[in-house]
Amino acid sequence: MEEGVNRGGYGSWGLMLAYTALYMSTVLINKYVLSVLRFTYPTIFQSWQMFVGAVILQALTVTQKIDITPSLFNTKREAVAQWMPAVCLHVVSIYSGSVALSQLHVPVFVVCHTCVGALTSIYQGLIKHFSWRSYYNIIAQCLLLLTTCLAILTDPDSSLRSYVWMLLHIISSVGYSIYELTERYTIKLAPLERLYCNYIFSFLLLAPCCYLMGDLGALGGQLEFFTLYRFYVGCVLSGVCGAVFSMCGLLIGEAGPTPVTALCPEEVPAGEDVSKRQLLAMSKLLLVLASLFVYEINFHPAHAIWLLVSLLLLVIVEVPFKEINISMSDTHET
Repeated sequence: MEEGVNRGGYGSWGLMLAYTALYMSTVLINKYVLSVLRFTYPTIFQSWQMFVGAVILQALTVTQKIDITPSLFNTKREAVAQWMPAVCLHVVSIYSGSVALSQLHVPVFVVCHTCVGALTSIYQGLIKHFSWRSYYNIIAQCLLLLTTCLAILTDPDSSLRSYVWMLLHIISSVGYSIYELTERYTIKLAPLERLYCNYIFSFLLLAPCCYLMGDLGALGGQLEFFTLYRFYVGCVLSGVCGAVFSMCGLLIGEAGPTPVTALCPEEVPAGEDVSKRQLLAMSKLLLVLASLFVYEINFHPAHAIWLLVSLLLLVIVEVPFKEINISMSDTHET
């Protein structure tokens, strides 16, 4: 990675802005392709995105812009094999997420997706942390889950099928996050190498499914897609923005405190990626606001209120609080 990324100032602000812009662009473009253009072939759509991501990473490796171990699948065969459960969870996550996004409004999808971070944080609080802050965090995350459930229950346009796919997306995403947390020290793969494995093996798993699940045959009868320049532009931007966003997220994870957390560094517990969580929370809030101007959405008052409460609670939850350690021993991992 470039050393300049690890420095504060304009570089950190630029990285934050790029992360937010890429996150918003990726979701909005995906929603446009899936819902407006009605390209409802998730195996093909996700295969394309994984292919683009793999090509971009390979191109950056060849030009020596990033460092991925040569002959990765030979030199680190055991580590790659250990990472396969995460790849399978990743495939389920992107497939179910694609279907859910095509059927849900962006604000609803974003609010539901906050459950992933909430459940992962609860897991970390229960397993790894023994302090006042962890108990506060568990309570706050439970409140976030409650408001999300209330937002779902007050959705007048709710579809059981949509939320079943969303639930599958949440379960697989939480499983992926927990597996990554528990195995990060035992699986000897760098973050970029894990991302590369996700792209390569997800493509290899999804590509045959394009034919086996009938998406390829169904697309053959929809020739109007191939006459729309918006379809080509949307697909290209979707793949590129998604891949660059993933790499940008890795950069933020390695860059240390961003200007947001640098304002109160003494309140950020060591070993926690607070910068990225805060930035993602703010990005989600901005994404919801932007989607209201991009897409026409009609909300029931109660539904809109609970969506707003969930988003505001998400931002509040991610504000760092100073650690008040009441544990019996300070040997617990933080």
